[in-house]
Amino acid sequence: MAITAWESKVAAKQQAGRDKIPKEWLLPASVMNLLRVPLPEHPNRIIEMDIPRQSGILSEKELNITEKYTVEELLEQLRKGVLSSLEVTIAFSKRAAMAQQLLSCLTETYFPEAQDRARFLDSERAAGRLVGPLHGLPISVKDGFQIAGTAATIGFVSFLDHALSEKNSPLVEILLELGAVVYVKTNIPQTLMTADSHNNIFGRTLNPHNTALTAGGSSGGEGALIAFRGSPLGIGTDIAGSIRIPSLCCGTYGFKPSTARIPFGGQPSPVRDGMSFFEPSAGPLANDIQALRILCRALEAKGHQVVPISPLRAQVSNALALGFAYFGLDEPPAHIAASGEPLVPSVIQAMQTFGSFKCDFLADCEGLQGIPRVAALNVKRESIADEWRKVWRDERLDAVIGPAAQNTAVAHDTYGLPPYTLLLNVLDYPACIIPFGKASSALDAEHFTMGSDQVGPSCTVERYSLLLVTSHHHYQFTFLLPLRNLEQHSNMGSTSIAMRPWISVESWGPDRLDVVGIGMDDQMYRKRFDRGDGGWKPSVDAAWEPLSGKFKQIPAAISWSFGRLDIFGIGLNNQMYYKAWGNNRKTGGSWIVSDWQSIEGGFKSPPVPVSWGNGRIDLFGIGMDDQMYRKVYGGQWSPGGWEPLTGKFKSPPAAVSWGSDRLDVFGIGLDDQMYHRAWESKAWTTSSWTPMTGKFKSQPIVVSWGQGRLDVFGIGMDDQMYHKAYNGTNWVTKEWKGINGKFKSVPSAVSWGQGRIDVFGIGLDDQMYHKAYDNGGWVGDWKGIGGKFKSAPAAVSWGKGRIDVFGIGMDDGVWQQYYSNNAWASKWGGLGGKFKTF
Repeated sequence: MAITAWESKVAAKQQAGRDKIPKEWLLPASVMNLLRVPLPEHPNRIIEMDIPRQSGILSEKELNITEKYTVEELLEQLRKGVLSSLEVTIAFSKRAAMAQQLLSCLTETYFPEAQDRARFLDSERAAGRLVGPLHGLPISVKDGFQIAGTAATIGFVSFLDHALSEKNSPLVEILLELGAVVYVKTNIPQTLMTADSHNNIFGRTLNPHNTALTAGGSSGGEGALIAFRGSPLGIGTDIAGSIRIPSLCCGTYGFKPSTARIPFGGQPSPVRDGMSFFEPSAGPLANDIQALRILCRALEAKGHQVVPISPLRAQVSNALALGFAYFGLDEPPAHIAASGEPLVPSVIQAMQTFGSFKCDFLADCEGLQGIPRVAALNVKRESIADEWRKVWRDERLDAVIGPAAQNTAVAHDTYGLPPYTLLLNVLDYPACIIPFGKASSALDAEHFTMGSDQVGPSCTVERYSLLLVTSHHHYQFTFLLPLRNLEQHSNMGSTSIAMRPWISVESWGPDRLDVVGIGMDDQMYRKRFDRGDGGWKPSVDAAWEPLSGKFKQIPAAISWSFGRLDIFGIGLNNQMYYKAWGNNRKTGGSWIVSDWQSIEGGFKSPPVPVSWGNGRIDLFGIGMDDQMYRKVYGGQWSPGGWEPLTGKFKSPPAAVSWGSDRLDVFGIGLDDQMYHRAWESKAWTTSSWTPMTGKFKSQPIVVSWGQGRLDVFGIGMDDQMYHKAYNGTNWVTKEWKGINGKFKSVPSAVSWGQGRIDVFGIGLDDQMYHKAYDNGGWVGDWKGIGGKFKSAPAAVSWGKGRIDVFGIGMDDGVWQQYYSNNAWASKWGGLGGKFKTF
C-alpha cells in the first residue's frame, strides 16, 4: 500500500520524537516482553508491574525522587540544596521517557534543554539566589502551550506544516520566571473535543493503571504521565472536563479554575478565532492536593488575582445540550480534511453524538443560524447560570460534593457524554477532582441498569458492568468539588481542614458561661450558665434562647468586664452585626443593645473580637478582597470605614492581648505561611506583616498566660499540631515544634493560670483529645476525653483549675465536658439544640 503524504509527515515526526530519547533510557526487551500486545487491547497494569524499578534505568535515589516526595517536599529539598535541580530533572525526564514508550503520553521533549536550565538554576542557588517559589521543579505542560522553537500541533496533521512557535505562551513564561523547568509537552485528542487522547500524529495515550482503559481527555497525556509519576506537576486545560476527566480516569488530583484564573492565552485553537462562547481554563494536575495549591499560590504571587464579584434550577442535560450546540457552531474537521488524515474513532463517535443529541431546552433555537443562533444560545446559557445562582443563594451552599462522571475509566472510545463536567464549564464554576477509595470486584459486584431516558458511556449495560467490576479491580474512585464562579480560593480551602468550632463560648466571671451558635434556620441561639441563678438558662432540656437575625458564619462572643457580653455575627449580606448584654446579678441581666446593629463592612471570615481593657474591643475580619480589617470600640464604634491592615489571608484571624494597649494578630497567608503583626502604645509596631514560616491547613489559635507571653498553635500539612512561643522579647524557638497527634479540626487553647495552657483538638477518629502545658513543659501525651464530634472544640476557663469545653456532636447538639479539681467529669453532658457545622 502506498504511503500517503500525511503518513510520511507523521512517520518523520514520530521518528524525530523517538530519536530524542537517549539510548540508555530505552526500555530493555526483557521488560517490554512482559507486556501483552497490542497494549490498548489488553489490561496491562503498568503501575502494578513497577516497570521503572524493573528496568534498571533509574537509580534508587531517582526512584525515591519520583515516588517518595510530594511537590512541597521536593521544593523544600531543592531550596535547602539537599537535592539539586539537575538530579530531580534527570529523574523525572527518565521516568517521562519510560512513560512515553509505554503510554504514548508525550508530544514534545526537551531533555537536553531542561538539563541546561536545571544547571543554571543550581548555579543561582549556589550563589544564594532562588529564582522563584518553583525553583528547580520540573513541570509538564499540555501540547497546546507554545514553547519557542518547537511545534504545537494539537493533534492535527495539517498543523505539522505550521511554522514553529516564535515565543512561549504567557503561562510558560510565568512558570520559567517562577523558577520551573519545563521539560515535556503532553498528548491530546484529535480536535481537542473528546475524552480519548488519540490522534494520528502521536497515537493513543494509554491508562497506566490498565492499558485497555482510556486515560481521558483532552489533557489525557498529563493524566497518564502524572499517574505514572513521570511528572510531579502538570498543566492541562479544560473546556468540558478536559482536566477533570483525565484526573478521574487516572486517579490524580485535578483543578479547573474559573475562566482566566490561570493564564490560558497564546495557544493554537481547533476552532475559528472568536468562536469560543465559553472559554477554556488552564489548571494543574498532580498526585497530591497541596501541589495544586502551591501552583495556584505561586501564580497569585506573580500578580494574577481574582476580582471579587458579588454572585448574581437548571437541568444538567440543558447545559450539556448547550455545550454541544456551541461546539457545533464551527467545524474543526476542516483542519483534518486539509491534510487528508482520517478521523480517529472517538471523534467519529463525538460527531454522531453531536448530530443526534436533542433537547427540548433548545427547541426554540432550531432553524436559527449565524448571529441570531449565537445570541439565542447565549441567552440560554445565562438562564442556566441564573438558575444556579438562585440555587446557591437559596440553599446557602458553600461547596458541592458530587460525582465527576457516572463511571470511572471506561474502554477506549466509549466515554460518551460528559454532563457533570460540562455543566461547570457552562457555569464557569471552579472545580477540583479528589481521588478516594478503589473499586473492587469483591466489594462492588452490584450491577445497575440504565433507564430508557438515561445516557451513559457508549457501551452496553453488560459491558459497562464488566468494566466496572472486572477491569476496574482495585481502581480509583474520585469525587468532584465545585464552587461558584471565581471562588477558587474557597475551593482550594474546601480541600483542606474543614472542621471549625461553629459555636462560641465566653465567661465574664466565676461560675458564668455563655454559649452561642448558629441554628439550622441560620438564626443565632444562646444558652447561659450561672450557678448563682440556678444553672443553665434555658435549662438543659429546654430549647435554646433565639437571638433572631440570620447569619452565615461562626459567631463570636467577648467580655471586657464582669457582667458584660458582646456578641458578633456575619449576616447573609456579609456585613458585621453585634448586640450587647449587661448583668450585675442584683437587678438581673438585660440586652443593652437589643436589636442587631450593623457595623457594616463585607466579610468572608467569622468575626474575631479581642479586648485589652475596660470598655475596649478590637474587632477583626477578613474582607471579600482577602485583606484583614479592624474596627475599634471604645464606648462607641470608631467612625468611618474599617481599617485595612493589608496582607492577603486565607484563614480567619487570631488575636490576643497580654497587656494594656497591646494586641497580637495572626493569619494564614495565601502561601499557607502564618503571619504576625503587633499593636502597642496606640500604633502598629511594624508597617507590614512578619512571616513566621511553617505551612498550615488550619487557622491559627493564640493564647496568653501572662505579661509578654504568647503561645500560637496550628495544624500542619501533615495533620500534626504545631506550637511556637513568644517570651516578650523573642520567639523562644525559630522553628515550629510539633506536639504530635493527628487532627481534623482547628485547635482550641485556653489558660487558667501562670505557665498553664490546655489544648484541644478533634482526632481523625472524631474523638476530642486534650494535652496540657505546665511549668515549662508538656505534660504527657494526648489523651482522649471521649465523645464524637463534627465541630472543632471551643474551650474556656472561668477560674484557676477550671476548664469547660464544648463541641457539636454527631446529633448536631451541643455537648459539654468540664475539668475541675484535677480531673475530668465522668461523662459528657448534652445541652440539646440543633446547630450548623458547615
